[in-house]
Amino acid sequence: MLLTCPHCETIFRVDTTDIKTGGRKVRCSVCGHVWQAKRGGADVITEEADLLQQFRSWQGVVVAILLVIALTAFMTVNRNLISANLPQTKGIYTALGLTITPDPEKVEVGRLSATRKRDTIRVTGEVTNLSSWAVHSPPLMVTVSDSFGLVLAQKSLTLDLEIIPGGMSLSFSTQVLLDETLNDDVVTEIVVVPVVQSAL
Repeated sequence: MLLTCPHCETIFRVDTTDIKTGGRKVRCSVCGHVWQAKRGGADVITEEADLLQQFRSWQGVVVAILLVIALTAFMTVNRNLISANLPQTKGIYTALGLTITPDPEKVEVGRLSATRKRDTIRVTGEVTNLSSWAVHSPPLMVTVSDSFGLVLAQKSLTLDLEIIPGGMSLSFSTQVLLDETLNDDVVTEIVVVPVVQSAL
């Protein structure tokens, strides 16, 4: 067990059998103070209590480490949302080798309009952010096909702004060139979808 001098507070390790139930006079080898040490007294700390005290002193450190791990995991998993709403963090994620990828499920393509003149199709529309938080603008894939589903042309499109604010829409406009000139009576179908991009 551990014995503390009540005068100079020096702590000594003593054998439990050295202190009898009734107590014993002891002398501090540091300051020379003499006192009656008893088992269970204020000056006696058992090894178990000492270990518990050490554990309690480490508890705060362990909790702090766990909080840092949890925060790091949260910031890693939610990096797309965080970097869209705090653009200055994008450089930090990039420096750490973490990619930022737009989530195509957070947006919707609408208000599509297309006009065709010989081998050129002009497509306009808008991409709406469905969430209340800002999101990264995903690239779009414009596909032109005939009435039988045969793909006549495809074009990848990047929006002018990298971030779409929550609940807002971004307009887009592009031209798609066909490999051949179509007759005016040929029906074409235009599909524009957001696609997953490997990294920003």
